[in-house]
Amino acid sequence: MILWEPLVAVLIWGAAYPSIKLGVSEFPPFLFMALGLGLGSLCIQLFSGRFAFNLSKFSKGKLLNAVLAQAAFQVVFVFGLKLTSASTSAILLATSPLMVAFWLYIKEKQKIKWQSLLLGFIGVCLVINTHNAQNSLIGNLLAFASAINWAWYSLAIKSPIQETDEYSATSLIMFIPALFFGLISAFTESFDFWQNISFKGYAGLFYHAFISLPIGMLLWNKGLSKFGANRVIVYTYLEPFIASLLAIFLIGETLNVNQIVGGILTLLAISFA
Repeated sequence: MILWEPLVAVLIWGAAYPSIKLGVSEFPPFLFMALGLGLGSLCIQLFSGRFAFNLSKFSKGKLLNAVLAQAAFQVVFVFGLKLTSASTSAILLATSPLMVAFWLYIKEKQKIKWQSLLLGFIGVCLVINTHNAQNSLIGNLLAFASAINWAWYSLAIKSPIQETDEYSATSLIMFIPALFFGLISAFTESFDFWQNISFKGYAGLFYHAFISLPIGMLLWNKGLSKFGANRVIVYTYLEPFIASLLAIFLIGETLNVNQIVGGILTLLAISFA
């Protein structure tokens, strides 16, 4: 059975890789993260019709865990994407389902649909067997770290959502890191870059702030609350194929046979999820 919430979320996020890469190539990274998370959080508040956070409804330890997971993911994802290609970043992030599945298997003895994970893993291996001059070792390591943090976030967000709802939890867990990144940006980054921002840079920020973060996060978190992390996170396997295709048209990256075949296998993996 196809789960539509995470499917639409990863379709949105597949397009986010090239768009975010365009944005961070012109915006200072911490400012980009602060603006994206802050504006995205406000959009979610607008969707919900509420403009206040009720902290009393959250367990402080569980809320802090989810906030740290979100903040850590944003840092390694954005800096990794700045230093490597969009397709490679998406490929490495697609390893997060394996981490979640093994964690849940060890901690909660949940069953694993091995055929789905194995097929998706083969697809990722085919796509990753692609060399790109835009990749760097540090960028690839950060991109792999983003997979670890995405698995962490997908497990950590469940409790805050259950304590409140998707809108309140998602918005707050984006807003707190936005404030933190804003402070870092104010003290560490120069603000004389505005005159050099192109239309593509603003377009990347717009997509990140108003589509990728608010809509993608809401759909993803709704899927997590309904179906659990072990079923939902398998859909991450679809992102490399989407990101690679769009990176060709938007930022001139290349796509070879391995990436095409690997993308097809990720689609098959979803059908078994």
